Amino acid sequence: MRSTGPRAALTTVLLAGPAVAFLLGLAVALTGGVPIAWAASATLTATPTHGLVGAPFDAAYVSPVDPGTGGCGKGANLTWDGLHLAFSGPPLSFATGCGYTFSGLLPLAGHSAPGVHTLVVVQCTNFVPVTCTTANKTSTTYRVDTATVKVSPTSGFAPDTFTASYTLPKGDCAAYSTVKFFWGSASGAVLGSAAVNTKTCSASLAGIVPPAGSPPGLHVVTGLACIAGVGCDPVTTPSKPPKYMLRAPATISVQPPSGQVTASFTATYTVAATNCVWTFVRFSWDGALQSGWTTAMDQGTCSAALTSQPIDGALPGLHKVNAEACEPGTGATLVCRAWTTPLKPAIYTVEARVAGPSPSPSPSPSPTPSPSAVAVPSASPAASVSPPPAPAPLGGVAGATGSPDPWLPAFAATVPDPAHLILDPAVLATNAVLAMVFVLLFGLTAEILNGTLDEHRKIIEAWTDDVVKRRFRFLRPLARADAWVDGLAARGRGGAFAHGVVVLALLGVVYGFLSNGFGFNKGGLVLVLSMMAGLAVILYLNYGGKALLIGRLHRTPATVRAYGTAIVLGAVCVVASSWLNFHPGIVYGFVATTVVLAPLELTKREEARIVLAPAAAVLAASLIAWALLGLLRAATGDTDAFLPALAQTILGIVFIGGLESLLFGLLPIRFVDGAKVMGWSRRVWAAAYVVVVFLWWQLLFNRDEAYVDAFRQTGVVAVFAMLGFFMATTGAVWGYFRWRDGRTETVE
Repeated sequence: MRSTGPRAALTTVLLAGPAVAFLLGLAVALTGGVPIAWAASATLTATPTHGLVGAPFDAAYVSPVDPGTGGCGKGANLTWDGLHLAFSGPPLSFATGCGYTFSGLLPLAGHSAPGVHTLVVVQCTNFVPVTCTTANKTSTTYRVDTATVKVSPTSGFAPDTFTASYTLPKGDCAAYSTVKFFWGSASGAVLGSAAVNTKTCSASLAGIVPPAGSPPGLHVVTGLACIAGVGCDPVTTPSKPPKYMLRAPATISVQPPSGQVTASFTATYTVAATNCVWTFVRFSWDGALQSGWTTAMDQGTCSAALTSQPIDGALPGLHKVNAEACEPGTGATLVCRAWTTPLKPAIYTVEARVAGPSPSPSPSPSPTPSPSAVAVPSASPAASVSPPPAPAPLGGVAGATGSPDPWLPAFAATVPDPAHLILDPAVLATNAVLAMVFVLLFGLTAEILNGTLDEHRKIIEAWTDDVVKRRFRFLRPLARADAWVDGLAARGRGGAFAHGVVVLALLGVVYGFLSNGFGFNKGGLVLVLSMMAGLAVILYLNYGGKALLIGRLHRTPATVRAYGTAIVLGAVCVVASSWLNFHPGIVYGFVATTVVLAPLELTKREEARIVLAPAAAVLAASLIAWALLGLLRAATGDTDAFLPALAQTILGIVFIGGLESLLFGLLPIRFVDGAKVMGWSRRVWAAAYVVVVFLWWQLLFNRDEAYVDAFRQTGVVAVFAMLGFFMATTGAVWGYFRWRDGRTETVE
């Protein structure tokens, strides 16, 4: 008999309730899971928070439960920088939330560069199809670490030794006991092992000798951290290992070692290599490669010879002759190797001309059996192929191809680029010391000069006015022409534009004389146009930047105006470049002024800020142009066309003009921008000026001479001679006014 009544009803509920709940849950799961429509605080934690690229890590995600149903979603989807990384299965439900775990994660392959990466997690209501919600979306970060390796020095010959240092980020080195260093790659020759210093997470191996038989060139030096009794861990491979430059044992000599500027000499370049892989050699004069100075390499003796004369305009004194070996590149281009350049260039002395009849040379410079500049033995592999046209200086650029009228001016061909940067520690140290000495002496001397000028300003101005009016009357026509040019700027916007174009065009013509062969030809046209464009960039970065800062920060209108007297300044730069025998030359790009159109009073700090911010922009533009110049030369090779030549020349002018304009513009002399910075802070001025002067020495003036050898260069001696003259003149002016003031006091 069936039970009825209240007891039977209760029994039915107790027995059927769980089954109904199970069936409802199954139905809900099959139709999409528990809906997640609430928004509440959620957390995502990575453990550890950083690690090497191949090291596993875990992630934990906790989200609140649905306040309505008390349920959780089916799982969670974890992304790495927006790309799917992992799914987590059903969560662990507990009273206050839903817990999801991701175990044994690895940084996403192909997207795991060293640095900080973003992990983002969302809850999912279904996996087939994938249905997720952003209601409880949250994120965290994970940092991918990498080991680093450094070598010192960065270059040397086969017998030389170097030191390699390996460093792991702190927190990643506890398990490692030693580091093993390799040549080429982690599967290359073993250079040695060193113990890990657990305090610094680093290891250093000294006295490394390049493996026997390694060819000259760039070789990777890398390392792996190793666990005692287990082996080396591949996840500790550095992402960007350094390259050690193994130099070719190259030498160069000149015979005779001296002569008149019209006399010939023979430069002989030799590489002591058993396997001579180079086919051509390019020679340089004072660091600048010259048109037509490319010869074929005799691969039997691995040597080449060049017979030539000093370059046009070479001044009496010591000059460096050097070379580098090259291989055929794409088309008619050559690929030259910096590691084949001898560390010690040959020195050739240009003798001063003797007044009166010149003695007959002895022996007579008659033709001799010495090798021709391009001769190659018939047995040489290169003998059957005539050398391509001589590549242009500094990177295989147009203009030095032997064309009678190339597009690329000779000036642009002498501008150095990153391909010829040699980071020799001795040269770097020499240039750093030269820069600091230059800044220290100039700063101290300028302080004395500025104080003297300020104290006796009226007397000095009266003297200069008298000298200009009485002694320089012959310059009055030039002054009238300058006034006419400057008068264009007062004729509205059109006149101001015409004024700027006229000044830049005249400057382009004047600076054109820095280039050999300048005239009415294709190279001359490119040089004038490039000078106008490059100087305009420098001018408006500096003075336009000042006008912008004055307008933005002080609500005062200001404009930029070029001045005609800059043409005279350009002529002085051309003469100075010739006197110093400095190539590519001195280009002063600060040929304008910032005109403030309303009364404005600035503090010393504000004045310095208005000077330094545009100066930083000019320096950045100069270095960017230097880097782009190397890339452009590599891309265009020997192409002799208008646009590549124009682009290369503009980049060269922005690089040289920007750096040299800062060199002169930051001088701490009264009426020059550097004095405003020094007037606010001597330390800031010294720091900024040391950077500029060092870059000038390193990139332009002294690229490969160290210690005492640097002072054997005519240009370096001339620079310090001018500094000495400036110091002596300042001392004379200061001493005169001291004597004059003392005499006045005595009379009184």
